[in-house]
Amino acid sequence: MPSSFVVTTTGPLFTGQAAAAARDYCNELEKVVAYQALADAMGIMDASFRNPTPYYEVQITAQPRGEDMVVHDRKIIYGPWLEAALRTYRRGNFQGYHSFQRAAESVRQKVMRLAQHVLPTFLRRMG
Repeated sequence: MPSSFVVTTTGPLFTGQAAAAARDYCNELEKVVAYQALADAMGIMDASFRNPTPYYEVQITAQPRGEDMVVHDRKIIYGPWLEAALRTYRRGNFQGYHSFQRAAESVRQKVMRLAQHVLPTFLRRMG
């Protein structure tokens, strides 16, 4: 009776291929979610702005910042006023559009569907 045996590990899980595919999936999903948030914010602005000017809307972008993707308005000076991000901007009749806040909520509701849509490509890579 043998006193030892050999275990051979093969396949994408052991070669690192699956881990790389999982990492790439997370990166791709982050981009997809950011661009969906951008699209949702733009749709909200298009539907809400009373007197739209193209200048503000063309400043809205999704860009990598460090390890994250960030949707922002390139720090346009009147952006916080449009969003009513600070309590001091909520005085008077104008209460802000809350476009980014509403887009964030919208994309939270879509994230599982987006994740399921992106996943098959990366599952094939995982073996």
